[in-house]
Amino acid sequence: MQAVLAGKRPDPSDTDLVARYKDSERWIDLNHFLARLYAGSVWDFGLYGLWSMRAALEGGGDDSLGPEPLRIEIAAIWIAIAGELMFKSREKYGGAGKGGPLWSGAEGYSPERWTFWKEIFEKLDQQLKVADWAGIL
Repeated sequence: MQAVLAGKRPDPSDTDLVARYKDSERWIDLNHFLARLYAGSVWDFGLYGLWSMRAALEGGGDDSLGPEPLRIEIAAIWIAIAGELMFKSREKYGGAGKGGPLWSGAEGYSPERWTFWKEIFEKLDQQLKVADWAGIL
């Protein structure tokens, strides 16, 4: 599965893995689309971006949202496409904007939450560099 999450196509004879690969591709494509609609001010999908960040970076390990590497990729997609708009937002979204287990601050978007997310991404970046150096990746 790790190879599939890294973007390598699975062996066609492994039908279960092929199905998971296709599901991952669809989830990535949907998030690309929603982030572009939000970034272009076509529709307010800012809450979806917030949920993606929470799922990837604030703990909880809810695998119904995909395996952790996929959740992290989705969060990175939102930042790459709509990060500037998300950063400027101060929308709270009520209870829907609550944090995950690792976030104890205010609901919704805030500079403090962005700082927290940035720290998590920096830790992940360091872990990937160590794993790559050690020959794990």
